[in-house]
Amino acid sequence: MLRKLLLAGFLGVASLARAEDDHLPTLRVGAQTYTNVIVISATATDLYFSHSRGFGNAKLKDCEPGLQAHFRFDPEKAATKQIQQVKENALYAQALRDAPPPKRPVELPDIVLPPILKNGIGSKLEIVGSEQFTNRFHQALALLEARDPEAYTLVTNYIGRIREGKHNGMWASRTPPTYEVGASTAMASVTWCAGGIAHESIHSKLYHDYKNTHDGPVPGTIWKGTEAEKICMQQQVAVLQHIGAPRFEVDYARTQADGHYVKASSPDGIQTWDEYLKNDF
Repeated sequence: MLRKLLLAGFLGVASLARAEDDHLPTLRVGAQTYTNVIVISATATDLYFSHSRGFGNAKLKDCEPGLQAHFRFDPEKAATKQIQQVKENALYAQALRDAPPPKRPVELPDIVLPPILKNGIGSKLEIVGSEQFTNRFHQALALLEARDPEAYTLVTNYIGRIREGKHNGMWASRTPPTYEVGASTAMASVTWCAGGIAHESIHSKLYHDYKNTHDGPVPGTIWKGTEAEKICMQQQVAVLQHIGAPRFEVDYARTQADGHYVKASSPDGIQTWDEYLKNDF
C-alpha cells in the first residue's frame, strides 16, 4: 500500500500513461518556455517531462490547445482527477507518517560535511507560495522526514523559509534563511524538490557554520561557487538515493556533480548579480 502511495506522491497522480515518443523542441506553459523536452508521462491533468535544465511538470489546462488535443485533455475529467489527487496526497502524507523510516545504506557516498552544530538556525520552517507550490513542498518535507531524518534535521536547522520565486537560490544571510525556488524546480517531482531542499540546506549550513566560528563577513567562496556546489551536489545525490528517487533523477544529479551548471565569469564560480538574474534554473 505504501509503495503505491509513494508512487502517487512522486508524480502527484495515481496512474500514468506512457508517452515515451513525444520529443518537443520547445514547450510553453504560461510564461515559461522549456527546450529539448521529452515527455516522460501524461495523465488526465499533468505532463511530466525532462528538459534542458532538468525535470518538470505542467498542468495540461495551462498548455497550448494543440498540445491539449494531442494528449486528449478533458476539462471535466481533469477536475474530477484533481479532487482525487487531493485525497491521495492526504493518504500519501499519512502513510509516510505511519511507516517506520528505513535504515540508511551502510555504504554511503563519499560526503565530507562538518557535524551538525548545536547553534544551528532551528527556526520553524514556513512555505510561501501558490497552493500547488506549498502542497508540493509540504510533501517533499514529509518525504525527507520519513525517509532521510538526518537530511531533514539539516534542512530544519538551516532553512527557515521556502519561497516561490523567479530563480533558484539560497539567501543564507536573511532572517530567516530563505530558499527561493524557481519555476523549473517548483514544477518538478516531489523527490526532485526534496533533493533540492537538501542541496540548499548545505549552502546555508556552510554559511552559518563559518559565521558562528569567525569574526567579520562570510567569504563567498565558503558557501557558494564551484567548490561549494560540489559539496551540495554530493548531499543531493545521496538524499535522492535515500528517499527512493527514480533512477533517472539520481543519474541526472550525478551529471551535475561538478557544479558546471553555474555560469560565472569568475574562476571560483561565484556569480555577479547580473549573472544570477540570467539563470534559467
